[in-house]
Amino acid sequence: ELWLVYRACTLLSAADQAPLAVEGAAGPVGALDAPPLSVLVNISGWQLKDPDFSTHVFELMERHQVPPRRLMFALSSEGLGEVRDAPLTLTRRLLERGIRFALHGSAESVFTALNRAEGIPIDLVVLDADEVSQLPQDPQATERARLALLSAKGMGVPVMASGVLSNEAREWLTTQGCRLGAGAVFNAPVPAEQVPGWLVQQGVPVR
Repeated sequence: ELWLVYRACTLLSAADQAPLAVEGAAGPVGALDAPPLSVLVNISGWQLKDPDFSTHVFELMERHQVPPRRLMFALSSEGLGEVRDAPLTLTRRLLERGIRFALHGSAESVFTALNRAEGIPIDLVVLDADEVSQLPQDPQATERARLALLSAKGMGVPVMASGVLSNEAREWLTTQGCRLGAGAVFNAPVPAEQVPGWLVQQGVPVR
């Protein structure tokens, strides 16, 4: 998983070196009201329980000159449970440096974990693609997603739906207050090395 952190840091470093504008860009880049590019990295609970993990993360960020707020570590509901059994000082080191945490999983697991996320502030919820792809045709999946979105909204946590494959799913998610999404309905997958240039083409701030 340190490899994933390394890849995230190199991507952010490359984004900082991308040109501010290119011919044909969709709009202005670097708008003051837009947040800088951040990268979500999946990690496991046992990794956070390693006393050396935060040290290695800080070394990678310093080497690539990546501000901590531009990294977000995503934990599954199971990983969150593992972290609760670890000394709080280990996660506090990351939090104090400004690294944020996300929670990812199925709607049901997210709904349960959100109400038990003690000690770790959750800045983003990511709904798994397998379940999101069933929206809104599957009544049970739709109800689970609705409850998860309501729970996140009640706690003031934004939700990103991954695996959005249809306009129907996008419209349903929008009506439920989900403003973030990823999937084929938005754009085809882009190789990591091409992301900074692609973002500039779309007029998205990267710094």
